[in-house]
Amino acid sequence: MDDIIAQSEASPLPLRWWQGTLAHALLGSLLLALSFPPADLWPLAWVATLPWLRLIALPHLPGKRPYAALYLAGFVHWLLVLHWLRLPHWTTASVGVLLCAYLAAYLPLFVGLSRVVVQRWRWSLPLTAALVWMGLEYLRQWFLTGFSMACLAHTQYRWLALIQAAEFGGATLVSGVVLFPAAWLASALWLPGITRQRLTFDGVIGGGIFAAALIYGFFELQQPLESVLRVALIQGSYDTTFAPDVDRITPVMEQYGGLTKALYFELNHIAEYELKRIPQPRPEYRKLAKAALANYKWNNSWAVDLLVWPESSYRYPMVSFSPNFIQPRDMKMTPQEFARACKQRFKDEFIAPESQRDKDWPIPPLSFLIGMERSHVHSSEQSDRYNSAAFFQTLPVSVHSYGESEIQFYDKCHLVPCGEFMPFADWFPWIYQLSPVGGGLQAGKEAKILEVLNFAHDRGTITRISPSICYENVMPQVIRQQILELHAKNETPDVLVNISNDGWFFGSSELDLHLVCGVFRAVETRRPMLIAANTGFSAAIDPLGRITAKGKRHEPDILIVDAEVLKNRDRNWLSSYVLYGELPGKLGLLLCAAVVALQIVAWRRRSRAEEQGSGGAGGTIQAGVKIDE
Repeated sequence: MDDIIAQSEASPLPLRWWQGTLAHALLGSLLLALSFPPADLWPLAWVATLPWLRLIALPHLPGKRPYAALYLAGFVHWLLVLHWLRLPHWTTASVGVLLCAYLAAYLPLFVGLSRVVVQRWRWSLPLTAALVWMGLEYLRQWFLTGFSMACLAHTQYRWLALIQAAEFGGATLVSGVVLFPAAWLASALWLPGITRQRLTFDGVIGGGIFAAALIYGFFELQQPLESVLRVALIQGSYDTTFAPDVDRITPVMEQYGGLTKALYFELNHIAEYELKRIPQPRPEYRKLAKAALANYKWNNSWAVDLLVWPESSYRYPMVSFSPNFIQPRDMKMTPQEFARACKQRFKDEFIAPESQRDKDWPIPPLSFLIGMERSHVHSSEQSDRYNSAAFFQTLPVSVHSYGESEIQFYDKCHLVPCGEFMPFADWFPWIYQLSPVGGGLQAGKEAKILEVLNFAHDRGTITRISPSICYENVMPQVIRQQILELHAKNETPDVLVNISNDGWFFGSSELDLHLVCGVFRAVETRRPMLIAANTGFSAAIDPLGRITAKGKRHEPDILIVDAEVLKNRDRNWLSSYVLYGELPGKLGLLLCAAVVALQIVAWRRRSRAEEQGSGGAGGTIQAGVKIDE
């Protein structure tokens, strides 16, 4: 691949510094970084890639070592966008640098692969650039467990009509639509020998795709919605560190418990239940609860169906034991008694004991989804730890009498490398000694459907929710695979719920990037996405990508929201994206693979020809010069 590796197309002419590849590449990196939060100048994304596209159009790459310059510029871009990875711990900063070093390779790949197709195969620049970009974004979703934040499409999440195209090809398709106009302009300005007919043809194709996306999006946004679930999202705000957790249990639980009890109080106060001798919640929590109730448009009963706490917000231990567990002599409780005590303490956080209900605890919501860490103990030396969501329901029998369901757990399936587990630690356990994540977590085995009894909207009906935890909703293929897995069991979800702990990032722009991923998961699947996030952003997103409610940044908050579904779609209906995945991204990746394969074949043929030629001449070729024997 002489265009990519040998860099034989670099211009030999002396250049001013601003004419070189490095200047072009850095300009594009800066403009695109400004398109993302915290600057969030999203219109820049439509022109930010022009300097990179100019490098594709030029006959020769200017300057020395142009692909090294492109790699450096890519590295700078990702350092700017992912700056928040330095915040949790020095080890995450180190991992962040490595991640940026990996992601930096995509810029020289984009320019190099596109140059082969445009300069040698004589393909259209706009079509080539869009396909290669989509293919590389699709590869980024999967390679090394995947990283899908900060796609080009994510800059456009406010343009609702445009992003509806994600229903057909995911965020990568929208990225291709955004890149195409800039690539057309680059070919018009800088591609040598471009004909008016080619420009017209490319313009008609690109304009047609863009117009079709907007027209479809406009009509899709007229789709009627209906509410199937009323949900309270509790957003505490505690920064998370790798410091010992014991001292943080009480303040975290007090904050989340205080916010929840304030909501109980205000709900029951509005409903005019008798509230004798109930301890008053803290004034600031009552203020948040009153604001949440005031912001919600009540249309029937003063009640909610589901209350959600974020990931890892419940801080007390939840332990279960293997049937083969041998009880140590100094263990005061039997394993069964200890496990029951853990579950009872968990329920008592939300439901008062029977003896206390009449005098100091109002009626709670009916269903609870709570983020926690749980352990399953096999022996004194071995246990599995899971990042989990616990779900249980209360079934009212009378005003102060409830039946309680068993606790169900969803265990996070897609773990974060270097955050929840260390790669290669199965072979080299000593790696965990260098990491603050302890012994690492176990991945869950399957997606889960949780059935919520709906009393606030339509008494007695059931709404299916599919939980995910934190980083899982960043990965489109994870959410898609979970829906397909549940659909195969005739358990297609109505609502997607994500619980997250973004307290690691101290209110930085990571919160914005994570929220945008939730917007695209909702559009791709045509399911509402509800998010409860520690430090924010908690949010309700409808199936059309509209953020209908959003919590504060880095502050406690309470949101009462509706989960709204498309009114004219059957609950088992699946979008084109869920059924077929990212076909444009796969097509682009196929093109990239074909370019690499054909270039390798051409390089091997040329090498053999040179070897045969040198042998026939009776000499040796070194550095392109014949050396006589």
